[in-house]
Amino acid sequence: MTRGALLSIALVVAVPSAAIGRETVQYAGSADSILSEIGNQGAKAVAIELYDSSSWSAVMQKIEAGDPDWLLVALALSAGTDGAVTIDLSRSISQALLTNPERVLELFVTLSPPRLDLCQGWAEFAGHESFESAWAEVTAKIESLQRVTAPGLPMARDACLKKLRDSESELRQIYSMKPG
Repeated sequence: MTRGALLSIALVVAVPSAAIGRETVQYAGSADSILSEIGNQGAKAVAIELYDSSSWSAVMQKIEAGDPDWLLVALALSAGTDGAVTIDLSRSISQALLTNPERVLELFVTLSPPRLDLCQGWAEFAGHESFESAWAEVTAKIESLQRVTAPGLPMARDACLKKLRDSESELRQIYSMKPG
């Protein structure tokens, strides 16, 4: 086993933090380690610790990739988030519509109430310089969702598709107000 492989297997590393008087947990490795910590500490505590650590962007990237285990982490974390943490997490889950739309629909859009906020185009303008670029991403999500044919998901798929399609005018408005 290589040194890199050994490092990636590390599940939880506790780092003392004198500044806040407690241990801050940095997660590296598996979705299971985060789910375990959520079980021990609760979603809110783990979400805050992750957000305040260098691990946050890596976790968001794994969720965006649409891996089923990491989407379960997103679901578990979403119970304890608010503000900027919620926005980051929602954007990452929304990005997973490109790679694993079926699982995103199963986990989030079939909830009661459904998480249709993940299907809104408004979140897509962050990082895009133009309406065309933002709309291209929304269009890719629409195309990805159109391929979902699993039983039990047509209503969720159609609701998400409608929300994405309806976001075009809002995106146009946002980009008409952007300086440039």
